[in-house]
Amino acid sequence: MTEIRKKPVMTLLGPTHIDATALFAREGLRGSLLPDFGSTDRADRLRSWRTAPIRLRNARLLDPPPRLGTYGFELVRLETAVNAGQGIAERRETYCAESRRLVEALTGCREARLLNQVYRGGFNGLQPGDLLDPAAPAAGAITQYAERVHTDVSPWLELVPQWNAFAKGRHASIFNVWRSTDLGGPVERMPLALCSVQTVASRDMVAALTYGLLEGGDSFVGYDLAYDAFQQWFYYPYMASDEALVFRLYDTREKMGCRRGVFHVAVEDPSAPPGARPRESVDIRIGALFEDETEPDARRARFLAELPPVPDALLPKRPMPRGFLPPGC
Repeated sequence: MTEIRKKPVMTLLGPTHIDATALFAREGLRGSLLPDFGSTDRADRLRSWRTAPIRLRNARLLDPPPRLGTYGFELVRLETAVNAGQGIAERRETYCAESRRLVEALTGCREARLLNQVYRGGFNGLQPGDLLDPAAPAAGAITQYAERVHTDVSPWLELVPQWNAFAKGRHASIFNVWRSTDLGGPVERMPLALCSVQTVASRDMVAALTYGLLEGGDSFVGYDLAYDAFQQWFYYPYMASDEALVFRLYDTREKMGCRRGVFHVAVEDPSAPPGARPRESVDIRIGALFEDETEPDARRARFLAELPPVPDALLPKRPMPRGFLPPGC
């Protein structure tokens, strides 16, 4: 297992909590399949989602701190090799390599592999034509933040041929390594809010179409979340570029669907200072392999039975692009 050298937790702790709002699936749609949020019009959005208030507790103040095995997420401060003297391509390579090593160190997995990476925000300092220029979303750069409460992955993933070729009968997980790419200061706007897996009920998970996880524009089925007052929300204020927030998106070892992935959303922080810079961040999704499964087909069938019927037109009928599971980075 690769060692990750950790640094002490930063002392800029922030407020005890903030109050925000988030977009949730409507309660009456439990058991259905929501349309893709990005392709709906205003009327469809009003029918499918509603806004609800949430209180975000400052996770930096929790003792003991959240861990992957308890809350589903964990903050690590590491001695990163990313620096302002690197070009964009070199930064991408460094983020990827550090994320793989971090997942290996936190989970003890046999192998960690890059699935994809998405850069969000203003990308201050980039020049037109740079690989992450916001005008070139095909390069992996987008300008919007997560608009609704969701987790990216459902058991539908196991219908994708490349995923099964990757797992090969072994237990497998997906982790999101979420980091600030702004080397000039901490995150001040649009922090990431996370819901503890201990407080999510399976009945509140609503399957939803999305087109963001697989490269090439192919449809995918994830989950949105219906609101419940029992849910507990957390955030890490003032995240710095030498911190990484690791949270689970999928895990074949977890019997309960409500604990396999962490629901999350970007929120407006009412305590953000006037003129705060747009948040710049990267989502690096890492696949992790563990021990061999004893009954992979039976386990897979149980997981898939949790989903509502998915139209045949959405089932994979061709191999996914090679970029979904690249050989490494």
